[in-house]
Amino acid sequence: MQMCPNCDKVYDESEYSVCPYCNYSYSGKTIHIVYDDDIGKALELTDEEYEEFKKTHPGYH
Repeated sequence: MQMCPNCDKVYDESEYSVCPYCNYSYSGKTIHIVYDDDIGKALELTDEEYEEFKKTHPGYH
């Protein structure tokens, strides 16, 4: 069991990699957060979207 530093709720870290209370949209997929200089925004990407993003944005690895 682990206590979330953000909301102080306890969750089982063997079932969740992030706090399920703070991350309501948690779907079990890995999310990559990247900053897209072209549009000037941070993006949350799935593994598949991240791989595509790396192809179109040299310098991300």
